[in-house]
Amino acid sequence: MEIDDAVARVETARAIMRQAQWIIADTQSTPVADLSIAAMYAALDIATAHNETPIRAIHWMRSALDHMEQRLGGDDDAATISTFG
Repeated sequence: MEIDDAVARVETARAIMRQAQWIIADTQSTPVADLSIAAMYAALDIATAHNETPIRAIHWMRSALDHMEQRLGGDDDAATISTFG
């Protein structure tokens, strides 16, 4: 049950962040590439709050990226990515 709750929280946060990305893109004509870079810096800010220093946060983010890569299974054509499943 605890994992299900965590998955639900993560998926909700992801949906909100994707919505914000498209709002910014539409209202400010910001290229998606720029939004991707901004999202990485925002993720670093959030991870730093969790891990105390930017360097620790980057190491933690690398682990998260490894997890995401593993979940994708090397499929470049994956249409959607489920966080844990």
